[in-house]
Amino acid sequence: MFGLRHGQKEPHRSRACRDPPRTPSTMGTLRCVCNKVRIHFPMVPFKRLQCCCCDCRKGIAFSASRGGKQGPVAPDLVYFLNAMKVESGFEFLRCFLIQKGYNTRRVYATCCWTALLGDHPAYQGICVVTYNDPTIIELDDTKAALRPFDNRIFEKDMTKEELAKVTPYAPPIKGTPPDWKRVTEKVKAALEGLWAKEKEEEGEEEERNLAQQAQQAATPTSTTASTTTGGSGRISQKKEEEGVNGAVSAVLETVQTLIERIGKVEIAYPEYEGPEPKYNRLVREARERMNKAAELSSEKKKDRTAVREAREMMKAAIL
Repeated sequence: MFGLRHGQKEPHRSRACRDPPRTPSTMGTLRCVCNKVRIHFPMVPFKRLQCCCCDCRKGIAFSASRGGKQGPVAPDLVYFLNAMKVESGFEFLRCFLIQKGYNTRRVYATCCWTALLGDHPAYQGICVVTYNDPTIIELDDTKAALRPFDNRIFEKDMTKEELAKVTPYAPPIKGTPPDWKRVTEKVKAALEGLWAKEKEEEGEEEERNLAQQAQQAATPTSTTASTTTGGSGRISQKKEEEGVNGAVSAVLETVQTLIERIGKVEIAYPEYEGPEPKYNRLVREARERMNKAAELSSEKKKDRTAVREAREMMKAAIL
């Protein structure tokens, strides 16, 4: 159905549509509906999925239940590298789990209850998921469009009636799906490059500050003027911004660090008894099989096959 007809040329697909950029030439900004919260990403997104899973849908519905904008029936997941800067509105950020034992920690902007972004163990610290609509994603290059959907996932979590309400999805052209293993390696390399550059810039900033302090000590008359201006560089910028916007970040940080700065991870639905996410189910089943294999090994000969299969299930669930 999605193959090419005889003599038909394959439509052009730019590398940016398939792979993440090698350098942060184009960047993106995530903002809430009321624009009080803005989070900057130093690269464009590298993946976009239409997700039908019960966890994502419940996470978006939670913000709507608090007065936020209602998102699409199937959440629009846009993935960035795990490196960001909070430009404004940190004081409005709160973090929630759907229920105790669930894995996705979502960050919401409580000023307008916009679901912004999330972290999941399966991402292994490489990427962060953002929720396009209700969240607003802006690219620095105003002529650049947000990448198309790469896939639709977890359709089995929806009934036929629910799936019929989802925005139509056109799968990638046959023969041109992204090689996600290769893309993941590129993303990891790009992320390592970002952190290396950030570390280098921090070292240069520290050297400039030390040189400035030495100059101030040698020239007492310049101390007052320098103190008035607050110095230069990202460190003084951070102090200035903290006084205006709260605990904004003047340097890159990971989503894990951001959640640590937010503090308490709250439970959205303490009494929730809805469908269980597939990831939770796979991990639970894998643990049950491992426990069963361990019990068998204590009673009789070690069942190497059962242990190996259980470990493979656990590995598949995590990846």
